[in-house]
Amino acid sequence: MRYKILYNKGFSLIELSITLVVIGMLVAVSAKILPKFFQEINEQKVINNNQVAEDAILGFIYSYSRLPCPAIDSSGVENCTQTKGFFPYKTVGYAAPLKNQAGLDLRYAVFSRPNSTPALDLDLKALKDRAEPFITMDTTSTNPVGQKQVLNTGAPNALDFCAVLQAGSKISAVDTSALRVGTLDTLENVAYVLHDLGVADASGDNTLADGLNSDNVASLAYNQSSDAGDALNDDSIQLKFFNDLWGDLGCSSVVAAASHAHPNAATSAAIMAQNLDDYEKQVDLLDDIAAINVLVGAAKVTQVAAEIATNAAKVPIAVAAGIESLGTLSAAAVTAGLAVAASAAASLVAVAKAAIAVTNKLHTADRLTEAQAMETEASTLNTSVNNNAVAADNAGLYTR
Repeated sequence: MRYKILYNKGFSLIELSITLVVIGMLVAVSAKILPKFFQEINEQKVINNNQVAEDAILGFIYSYSRLPCPAIDSSGVENCTQTKGFFPYKTVGYAAPLKNQAGLDLRYAVFSRPNSTPALDLDLKALKDRAEPFITMDTTSTNPVGQKQVLNTGAPNALDFCAVLQAGSKISAVDTSALRVGTLDTLENVAYVLHDLGVADASGDNTLADGLNSDNVASLAYNQSSDAGDALNDDSIQLKFFNDLWGDLGCSSVVAAASHAHPNAATSAAIMAQNLDDYEKQVDLLDDIAAINVLVGAAKVTQVAAEIATNAAKVPIAVAAGIESLGTLSAAAVTAGLAVAASAAASLVAVAKAAIAVTNKLHTADRLTEAQAMETEASTLNTSVNNNAVAADNAGLYTR
């Protein structure tokens, strides 16, 4: 019986060398490609998280007219004693936290500078009466006063949030005790910051937060968005300026109408109503004067009539005296006759003046009626315009 001997054949040295070279090349390429690949995945995750967070914050503002407060921990429930902490995902309507590739929760900080004076209050996480348009608001047409005032006290809405955003955008000197980004000449306050801690301690200081960024709730300083992403800082900073949030909410057009156009119209209506009220009082005074003139004219006519009667009585007396004196006193009769004629002329003048006074009285009575009608109409219009101003303020930023 013959047996066939089989020999196991392995890699030759050449084949083994080629295999090792190929593996080495794959390892070398992977060492360059994989970190970049995972970095891009993480960056896309950060972008997605930031977009989700921004949309959620915007929706929260539309519902509550303020920024959400940070969460004190990973529970995702806001705590309004905080200005910095975790992103409050549950408060803004999400069931799960927003995490990066390293499984780290998104951090969040908000600008807050409270003040007891509403117009100076810059606490973006608090809902307060802040919108104070300049308005002359007077629906009784008595002593209107132009001033800044809250139109719907105790009913703050998104218009009041727009007011605080406008005030925040006008901060002249950077508040270094509140939320801020940048360094030196680039330092500026912002409305809120979303902070992704990255996946590593890029700065080598034994903390995941790099650069100015810190996980310490007492530190409100952050790098600009452009300062992240280098070898010493793999954090991601998404910030929102006051003006940007103003634009996102569409504050401009609504504030222009509710806080400017309507109050200006109300001011004009109040001034017009007051002017017509004054005019009505002046016409009423003229009407009283005209009535007095009529009485004076009537009295003058009566007086002249009495003078005619007196002078007429003197004529026969003068004639009798002339007869008795054989004509030596006849001039007295002539004088008495002239006095009667003069009194008659004066009577005509008095009657004419009385007629004019009566005519003036009728005219002033007509003017008074017209003035009273205009004053009533202006007062009604004033009330309507004021109501429109209040209603526009009460409607807020959008119609629910």
